[in-house]
Amino acid sequence: MSAINNTPAEVKQPGPTIAPKKVQAAAVNQRIARAVVKASAGSVWPLCHGRCCLGFLLLLVAIRLFAWHLGNIPGGTIWFVHVFSLVSDIITSTTTLPLLICGSCGGVQGQCVQLGCVGPMLTMVVAMNLVDACSLLAFFAYAAPRPLPSRGKSFVELLQLVHPVWELVLIASCALNFAVGVSCWRIYRELRVAGLYPPNSKGETPREDVSPFEVLCEAEDVALLSECTRTRQDEVSRFCTSDGSGQIDIIVDGSSNVSSRADTARSSPP
Repeated sequence: MSAINNTPAEVKQPGPTIAPKKVQAAAVNQRIARAVVKASAGSVWPLCHGRCCLGFLLLLVAIRLFAWHLGNIPGGTIWFVHVFSLVSDIITSTTTLPLLICGSCGGVQGQCVQLGCVGPMLTMVVAMNLVDACSLLAFFAYAAPRPLPSRGKSFVELLQLVHPVWELVLIASCALNFAVGVSCWRIYRELRVAGLYPPNSKGETPREDVSPFEVLCEAEDVALLSECTRTRQDEVSRFCTSDGSGQIDIIVDGSSNVSSRADTARSSPP
């Protein structure tokens, strides 16, 4: 009869309760939550200001379209200036609406931030501001002078003759476009400082490192330009501080070599 083996079975050590990937994901989620809180706190007033300006800009677009529908078209040879201004207002409104809209669709947690569209949106807003400003300058440069009556007109009627309604609408369009652009830039800066934008950001960014040139290109391009500029400045500073003794020695050596060759040629027989 075989002996019974009473040796205890090997007990397997339990594996780690939480995998490293889960710990990493939890840390990333905590960082994103802190970034959302920080960006939300810093973007309260820029969001409120931007939404108010966007509402007035949409109202201005509606007034323009309604006036043109009734046949009240600005006269003169520069009517196209008002067309450019109206188109820029429409593009600015439709571009910034996904960021400035209320609810879960907009704000610092909206689709515009999650998809990384805030940078291109800022570039478009700046371009439309330039179009609106050029339209206003063209209006003042090419508008025909208006004759004023000598008497019999009230102050309000004289003001309407000097500054007609369409001119005031053009000025209001430029002001509202600029205000919306400034609000979007402030929101973008808070997102960058909190580390919530771009979506693949690894951490917070110091406020002084957020360059205004990021309204024209991405943050990586601005960093490359800054690094290139810093390298060129270092090279120029090293060149300016050097005494140039090495270059003088090379020149002297070259002249001595030339003179020695000349002496050799003279001494050699024909």
